[in-house]
Amino acid sequence: MAADKNRANIDSLVAHLAERLQCDIQTYGAPQTPRDAHVSPGPQRYLFPAGPYSLGLSRPGDIVHLYCLTDNSSNTFWEYVAEKLEREDLPKHDCVISDSNIGSQVKLHYCSLPAHFDLATVPEYGFPSFTKASVRPPRYVEQKLAAIQDTWYLHHTLKDDVPSFCNAYQSLRLWAEATGIFSEAFGLLGQDSLLWMLFHAWTQTEDKQDHRPFVFGVQAFVDRGKTPEGLRAILTSPWRSAYARTVQIATENQVLIAAKIAHLAQNPGSLNWTCEQHYLNFCRRYQTFLTAKAECWRSKQREAFRSQVVKELRNLPEGVYKSGFIHEKLRLWPHAFSSDCRSEWLYIFGLEIVRPDDVPVTNERNEELAEFLNALDLVIDKLNGRVEFDLCKQVGAKRMLDDYRMETGSSTTDKPEASSPSGDKTKLFSSPERLPPASEVLSRLRWDPAHTCFDYEVGYLDRFEGLMWLPLEQWGKAVEEEDFIPAHRIRMLRRMNGNGSKDVVWDREKRFCDLGG
Repeated sequence: MAADKNRANIDSLVAHLAERLQCDIQTYGAPQTPRDAHVSPGPQRYLFPAGPYSLGLSRPGDIVHLYCLTDNSSNTFWEYVAEKLEREDLPKHDCVISDSNIGSQVKLHYCSLPAHFDLATVPEYGFPSFTKASVRPPRYVEQKLAAIQDTWYLHHTLKDDVPSFCNAYQSLRLWAEATGIFSEAFGLLGQDSLLWMLFHAWTQTEDKQDHRPFVFGVQAFVDRGKTPEGLRAILTSPWRSAYARTVQIATENQVLIAAKIAHLAQNPGSLNWTCEQHYLNFCRRYQTFLTAKAECWRSKQREAFRSQVVKELRNLPEGVYKSGFIHEKLRLWPHAFSSDCRSEWLYIFGLEIVRPDDVPVTNERNEELAEFLNALDLVIDKLNGRVEFDLCKQVGAKRMLDDYRMETGSSTTDKPEASSPSGDKTKLFSSPERLPPASEVLSRLRWDPAHTCFDYEVGYLDRFEGLMWLPLEQWGKAVEEEDFIPAHRIRMLRRMNGNGSKDVVWDREKRFCDLGG
């Protein structure tokens, strides 16, 4: 039911875009008559969906690709789009039309019309390529035509097998998401790469069982992809066009994906495991984990900030290796964890220590890794946010399922409601925007006469020791660079009362601040 509602919402967004552009959404079956063709031929503009959406396979959060095949020039087309959508900020290239209510985006692409194109012949003969006699457009335009050609080839080849193929794709996608190998942003499988991998496995398998039912599609995928060599064979782009975008997956991720497929081959029942079960399996593989908690304070910049954080984290394993940490390997769990605070996300890496017998684990080695991560902190600090790296053990990694919600493409795990600080004087800031930053609170505690009569302590996170406390008068007094503690490590501030008791007056995690007015 939820999938049908999501499809209806995306269809509504696509239909609205087509209506504004006065174009018809074309199918790869029976051709439709161009809008108002009987009144005036005018410019030719045909909207063709590509990839999973053309088969009804898009899910919440997916990008839907629409290609407008037109005889307009690029400049004329984008001026037309800007006018119809009433958007002055529209770029002169592919644009994204989003709807935050459904969590999906439509990406509109321009593609020039090849010579001898005839809409009526598309169902049987497909799309002509750009001829050598004509002036060839830039390569990126040829790639866009290739995306349409490949989608036609997909439909033309599957024909009556489309329902079975779609069932196999849906099951494999849910499995890939749950097992932690589906995230195009992190260089793993994406909606298009999974689609074409399954298609290649489907078409390259000669043993067609019972008209290729759902089970055949899954089995063909597993048989073809359970070794790195077999996986690479189905990572190629469709043969229909040499200009189609190839699937770009890093070698180490190809090995990981092949291993997961091999596990599925040996344990068919794991096709129905939940994301939580796969995450716990991930936790059992490692003894030590590296966590990265990202926080952005400005709501309008969170999307851009998160994209940059994902980019940095995607490159982190390679960066660790290039920095000389040849005995440390990182594997990212691609699903973020989130709390009730909209401004925070947490990612986790399994940290595998691959050391020869003569290379012991030392505190000095851990300090070197800490220095490397601190340098990355400084890069992200400039983006109106922070990323805090810490190490935890297996029990801490497993506990994250209880303390946070896991974000996945198909579902989000529930997190128990957080308890609030109690007491008549407590002031809770329910909105993440209203929590004053630590630097502002520190300044007030130091100079406001209402607070200078008390002693305060600063609670900060040490990468190896956990939460540590430092008297306020000593905070920021470090002389040596290695003793400097960045402000984004502050977690709590507490007041030392005369009777020996201590009251927390500021807590970042609980979004809590009580400064007495």
